[in-house]
Amino acid sequence: MLSVPVFWRTRDGSGMLGGVLVLDGATLCLQYQTLDWHQGAQHPNARELRLNPEAIVHAEFRKGFLWIAPSIEIQSSDFAALATLDADQSGHLSLRLRGSHRRAAKALVAELHSAQVEVRYKRWSRDMDRMTPEAGREEEGDQGQ
Repeated sequence: MLSVPVFWRTRDGSGMLGGVLVLDGATLCLQYQTLDWHQGAQHPNARELRLNPEAIVHAEFRKGFLWIAPSIEIQSSDFAALATLDADQSGHLSLRLRGSHRRAAKALVAELHSAQVEVRYKRWSRDMDRMTPEAGREEEGDQGQ
C-alpha cells in the first residue's frame, strides 16, 4: 500500500491542511484532519475521502517550478466528494508534498494509472461478455434451421 504525506491550501487561502494520500488497491484515499479556525487546533478525529478509479478523471505528478514545489494534481468527476474538503471547489485538487517524497508520489500516481487501466479493461471485458452471448445464440439459431 503506497502512501504520501500531503498538504493543501484552504479555499480562502488562510491556511494549510495536511493528511496522507493512500492508494488502497484501486481506491485513492485521502486521510486528513481539519482545523478549528476559532481556536487554531486540529480536530482529534481524522476524516477520510475515498475516490474510486472511475471517479478520477486525471491524476498527475508535477515536479514544480525548478523542482521547488512538487505536487499531485487530481481532477475528479465526483464533485460532492471533493466539496467535503476545504479545498478547490472546481472538482480539482492540488496536493503539495515535500521534496523528499517525490519518488513515493511518482510511484503512487503510476500505480493509480495502472489501477485505472485495469478497472477500465475489466469493465470493457464485462461489457463485451454481455454482448457476446447474444451473438452466439443468433448463430446457433441460424445453424439449426
